[in-house]
Amino acid sequence: MARWRDGAMAMAMTRGKLFTESNGGLGMVARMAMQVGGHSGMLTIGRYCLKPVQSGNRGIREVTFYEQCLHRGDGVEQLQPFLCDYHGVIVLGTNACEQHYLVLDDCTNDMARPCALDIKLGTRTTEPNASLKKQRKQLAKYPPQTELGCRLVGMRVWSRSQSQYLEFDKAWGFTVRDATGIRHGFIEFFGGHSELTNRRLLTREFIRRLRALLDWFEHQDQLEFISSSLLLVYNGTGEALLAPQAVQLKIIDFAHVLAHVRRGAFSDSGYIEGLRKVISLLEDISHARHIEFPIAKPASAQADLQAVQISM
Repeated sequence: MARWRDGAMAMAMTRGKLFTESNGGLGMVARMAMQVGGHSGMLTIGRYCLKPVQSGNRGIREVTFYEQCLHRGDGVEQLQPFLCDYHGVIVLGTNACEQHYLVLDDCTNDMARPCALDIKLGTRTTEPNASLKKQRKQLAKYPPQTELGCRLVGMRVWSRSQSQYLEFDKAWGFTVRDATGIRHGFIEFFGGHSELTNRRLLTREFIRRLRALLDWFEHQDQLEFISSSLLLVYNGTGEALLAPQAVQLKIIDFAHVLAHVRRGAFSDSGYIEGLRKVISLLEDISHARHIEFPIAKPASAQADLQAVQISM
């Protein structure tokens, strides 16, 4: 990946310029309403979202990753179906206060009531060369990550019964400390589809896509994904659940993707473990005959999932 870095930003800026020109300018910029995790500052322009490029090596790494997925032919390009379409980097602001943004397709754009769940994957939360202080600090935030391989970051769910969105923020995510809590979180995420048929359609479609993603990770030996996330999105209206754009599974956040030089001697076991855990928990929900859904409270009211019950 290192040999790409010098030219990656230049290629990204050129790509962003062509994107702007082909669209006749940028249009109206607005704050993203559907952001459920990650760094703040996400914006939208029409059907696209703008993600701030992080400072230093983190930003360069993420830009480089997207550029590599377009140009490399050694298997990395097979991740394209699991990425939001990438259109380069643009700059907003004045010379005194410029901010670079990744331009990505908004995968919620064609949904009337998008429901989104952000899941942080992997057993490792810091890079190998991180200081002991940094490692301890990150581990203290969420100790179960090293065993579970995943963490619920946040979600936004459309409640058809209440005709409003229920929001679960980062603070809520950190309170979900074990596999049972994560399963309850998944149940809440699919709470707008308590009907058995709809719930099974949704969960089985996500499982199908997750297995395809897992297959890629089990066979790749070059990249390690640290602090990357899964984004699960579905249309909460209940109509045409399996229409082409009604279900989306994307991987996001690539500021800590590391390249391994010794091919054949590496496996991203931490990410694989997280994927397997998510698949296993979704299979539990898919096979359940009956689920009693609680009336959830938004994050601002300290959402409580203890009323969830599953009967097999």
